[in-house]
Amino acid sequence: MQAFTIHSGLVAPMDRENVDTDAIIPKQFLKSIKRSGFGPNLFDEVNAFVGYKLTIDLPRQVIVKPDGTELPFDVQPFRKFCLLGGYDDIGLTLRHADKIKAFEAERLARMPWLANRVL
Repeated sequence: MQAFTIHSGLVAPMDRENVDTDAIIPKQFLKSIKRSGFGPNLFDEVNAFVGYKLTIDLPRQVIVKPDGTELPFDVQPFRKFCLLGGYDDIGLTLRHADKIKAFEAERLARMPWLANRVL
């Protein structure tokens, strides 16, 4: 996962309860079997309030409006840690890869029969 620190982007409020999936990514852009690369075409047919940009500053926990006004927001400390570090569930586990390898080696030394597999 890519680390998240500061993001600036246009605000596109949607005054709707339900959003049709065709509005999220219009069918003419669904020409790939990959799970990435769709971002530039998200909500392509929706007219956003052009030019209104906000900046999310996660380390300082503020939203910065175009006039420089800052609005504080709360975020759970663990969620903030994960976002700033770019850690998803797998990334959190891999932070302990050396300890995991050491544990597996020690366990195999104590119980060598675990290395035998039936094919």
